[in-house]
Amino acid sequence: MNASSSVPDNIFVVRTFDVAHYRIRAVLFAAAGFYLIWLITAEGRLLLSLHKMPWSYLITFPSVFFPFVLAWLSWRRVPWGSTGGQLRIGADGVEFKRGPDHLHRDWASIGAIHQMRVGNNIPAVWLATNGDPVPDQTFKREMGRALAKGGFRPVVRPDGLLLPLDGFESSFAPILDNITKALHRCLEAHRTSQ
Repeated sequence: MNASSSVPDNIFVVRTFDVAHYRIRAVLFAAAGFYLIWLITAEGRLLLSLHKMPWSYLITFPSVFFPFVLAWLSWRRVPWGSTGGQLRIGADGVEFKRGPDHLHRDWASIGAIHQMRVGNNIPAVWLATNGDPVPDQTFKREMGRALAKGGFRPVVRPDGLLLPLDGFESSFAPILDNITKALHRCLEAHRTSQ
């Protein structure tokens, strides 16, 4: 029996409530946008008299789309089809399940683990394939664009794997720190068993 098999599995979950939180927030932002449009147009009468509209209304009119942008960004924070998720860190590797994504990495393919926040302060873990240095700001911006473009799903690259941990983090417990510590503990156990 090797040392890595004595490491217990650590399981972190995304609750259905956390997914529903982003969905409900998006609906509320959209409802606020429709209400703002209703207020500005005065039940549609203001649009009929557009030629009489003061310049202040013309300046504030584009701001009615801001709640719809927030609704879209909130809706995209959770991958489509996701009702929850699970991150299992154990002796055989890292298993990430969330929505359509089911990824598994064994410890032999992970060279370094870096905790970071990318994009709009999205908590994430970078599992580098080799012992890369700590990611710099340019790398974090690049990963933030890749996350946003990919619908906040994991980013798979030849030099590593970026796992977004947005729903795993809680304000009541240091979940992100616990995930990182569990990853480091299992990686060290794998290296000492070699």
